[in-house]
Amino acid sequence: MQAHGTAQAAGLKVTSVELFNRDVALRLPFRFGVITLTEAPQAFVRVRIRLDDGTEAAGTTTQTERVGDGLPETLEEAIGDFGLRYFRLKLRGGLAADIKRLRAIAAVLDRCIGDDQITLDGNEQYTDVAAVLLLPDAIEIYPALARLRASTLVIEQPVHRTSALTHDVAEISSRLPVIIDESDAELSGFLQARNTGYDGVSTKVCKGVYKTLLNAACRKAWNEDETRQRYFIPAEDLTCQAWLGVQQDPALVSSLGTSHVERNGHHYVNGMAGASSDERAEFFHMHSDLYGVRNGRVSLAVKDGSIEIGSLGCACFAAAAEPGWSAMWETDQGQTSNQ
Repeated sequence: MQAHGTAQAAGLKVTSVELFNRDVALRLPFRFGVITLTEAPQAFVRVRIRLDDGTEAAGTTTQTERVGDGLPETLEEAIGDFGLRYFRLKLRGGLAADIKRLRAIAAVLDRCIGDDQITLDGNEQYTDVAAVLLLPDAIEIYPALARLRASTLVIEQPVHRTSALTHDVAEISSRLPVIIDESDAELSGFLQARNTGYDGVSTKVCKGVYKTLLNAACRKAWNEDETRQRYFIPAEDLTCQAWLGVQQDPALVSSLGTSHVERNGHHYVNGMAGASSDERAEFFHMHSDLYGVRNGRVSLAVKDGSIEIGSLGCACFAAAAEPGWSAMWETDQGQTSNQ
């Protein structure tokens, strides 16, 4: 259901309003008099707004009001603010819903960028290989998704880990490179994936430095037997935050020769939240290429979709400054004490 109009307030116009609803199963039965509900409808409203300067954005959030902290809060704002070019698009495993969402996102990317690169993250949502193969077929039906398809680099972990490594995915790989993520639970994960037709494995610093280096060695050896560089290791940061996490992750990734990381930690936390002023000043001083000051906070400096990491080539694994240990709680056998 969609409504169009020009309802006007000071400084903005509401150009469209879309109404959605879905049935939601309740966690516990809800009793209202003689009526017991086990599910209830949930309604959503998506509004597109155009400001007086001609900029516009659409979005919906669980927030009833904007955060208003000076950071971008919609996809369009993030693209304009950070200069983003690489995007990870989450899939739900339902073909109709996935296509609808991809079309909505593609419209934004086509309007705002035009030269983006896409990872489709299946997030274990598809039941089997046959269900996954329906997705590229459906994408190719819609002209509005033509550029998104041409920009897609890889599909990540489309099938649940319980069966992802027991079925051959060569047919998917022939259409679109496919890699594992959640199935990379053991040191042998990449080897098992290769044997069932996968093209690569994602790296995250939380998976461990040594596993990443082992996977990189496998990639190098296997590619020597190929006529092309088939096997690859893309990277994502799993919400690493400013300080050591956001420093050590790109240091590890750069050692693999990987040129980009799908990074999102800076979307969830406003700068070095929780750090003392001395810590923020020290990290900014020692890594002034990686960090900048925004709205009075030391934050990751994202410019044209990139971060500078030259200062990370230092001893102590990308850390020329130390956290303020005295301000932290020391953990001892599961107990915490404020030291």
